[in-house]
Amino acid sequence: MYIDGMKSIELSNGQIVEVLKNLKDTIEFMKDCYIENKDYLDDDSSLYVEYKDGSYYYLSGSVEEGKFKRTGIKTVIEDNPRTYTVYGKWKAIKTDDNDDDENCCYIIEPV
Repeated sequence: MYIDGMKSIELSNGQIVEVLKNLKDTIEFMKDCYIENKDYLDDDSSLYVEYKDGSYYYLSGSVEEGKFKRTGIKTVIEDNPRTYTVYGKWKAIKTDDNDDDENCCYIIEPV
């Protein structure tokens, strides 16, 4: 899904991070791809929403934790087999000891 104003970042290993710039587009993305399509999700994709009050919402094919709220959103991280889509503050963390950046693996986490 392409959203106007989205920025693409390619990590050293080729993983793509799509950065959403505004909350309105982020909420529409979450609704279209996750919230309104829960019955069609599988465990290969997940949505994590962290709120300013410290609570969170997590959704994947077989797990739903917390409550989705449209307000107070601090960080959003969507993970699917091809890309990450993020909103808010996040960081890429190298998860292995591989010295060759092209063959390493990263995960995206909130800051």
